[in-house]
Amino acid sequence: MPDPEARSAIRLPGETRSAFVTLTEHSASVSVADYDPDGIQLAKSCEDVTARVWDPATHKTTTNLTSDVSALAYHTDGVRVATTTGNAVHLWDITTGEPTLTLIRHTNIVVSAAFSPDGARLATASDDHTARIWNSNSGEAMHIFGGLDT
Repeated sequence: MPDPEARSAIRLPGETRSAFVTLTEHSASVSVADYDPDGIQLAKSCEDVTARVWDPATHKTTTNLTSDVSALAYHTDGVRVATTTGNAVHLWDITTGEPTLTLIRHTNIVVSAAFSPDGARLATASDDHTARIWNSNSGEAMHIFGGLDT
């Protein structure tokens, strides 16, 4: 039977092949994780309804973002993170831990989010069978694609 504590941690390669950094602090299974573009910080969310930005070098949480996250994605600027909660998408400034935009247009749970390579757009997909492309600066819905299975 798997160790329940192991499900609430992320093990990252350390300085040697046999060394690992274990990030704990969550009390339930880690569900989503994404590195910043430079590979320095790690954003992760957990079934204990917390989302955190970690510095694996110091093993410390640098920012607490939100709760009940089903998807997250780092912006290419390394300063913003998109999280999804229910039918909403939140863009956060990780330097302040404050939301900068909230996008609510989906009618069901948003299950994925990804920024374009230039960071200008954010794509989201939802259980409402739509995918949306947003302007990541203004929050304007640029395109809606319907009838998709997510």
